[in-house]
Amino acid sequence: MPGIGQLGAGLLDRSAALAWAAHHPYARFALARAARVDGLVADGGLLLLARTETGLVGHGLGDPAAVDDLFARALAAGRLEGARWVNLPRRSTASIPSGFALNDHWDFRWITAPVPPQPGQDGVVPLGTDDAGAINDLLDVAFPSSMVRPGHPIARGWVGVWSGPTLVACAADRSTHSPDPTAVPVGVIGGVATHPEHRRQGLAAAVTAALTEELRARYGLVTLGVIAGNDTASRMYERLGFTGILEITSVRPR
Repeated sequence: MPGIGQLGAGLLDRSAALAWAAHHPYARFALARAARVDGLVADGGLLLLARTETGLVGHGLGDPAAVDDLFARALAAGRLEGARWVNLPRRSTASIPSGFALNDHWDFRWITAPVPPQPGQDGVVPLGTDDAGAINDLLDVAFPSSMVRPGHPIARGWVGVWSGPTLVACAADRSTHSPDPTAVPVGVIGGVATHPEHRRQGLAAAVTAALTEELRARYGLVTLGVIAGNDTASRMYERLGFTGILEITSVRPR
């Protein structure tokens, strides 16, 4: 494995990388999920190489130019071999590194304060394994591109709202846990969806608020991701208190 000298950058372990990032919510998120992690740091930038249950994922934080330099050094040293994707500071599609393709532009958001109670929140209930079919049926019509599905290793639980026998809104608990006992878990929300025939009723806000409060009580920090340009979702999350934001461009090897 390439050494520090070959990379031309400092090599940090989990605790040192977290300290370098001043416990930034994104660093906490990236480190919480990793079973094993290397933190490469130089000139105001940090590149985390996190081994997760779904493979190797890179996370850049800090000065974009410094992150790009670390990315190039790690790539040349073979440290990104097998990476599923790398999350970098936001950039234009034209400035994506050679040999990589755009995965997506997205915003990492976080909250630590209580969420204002939302109309319909009392109707949000836990969903179990017997509800997997209903969740998939809802996602198929409301959020077909969602990678968070029942049975996926990052989905730890679900909440939802029923209208009679039909599930009309849902959200997934995809909180980060690592087999490394030194990793501190972080609350993460995903798979938020509302049936097209039941939109504009505040159901997405209700399931998000209910799950956020559950996870905030458990972890303190709750995070989520939203595709850049989804202004409707962004406004809802901001209204709920997810005002912390980091703009990210995710790239994958061609």
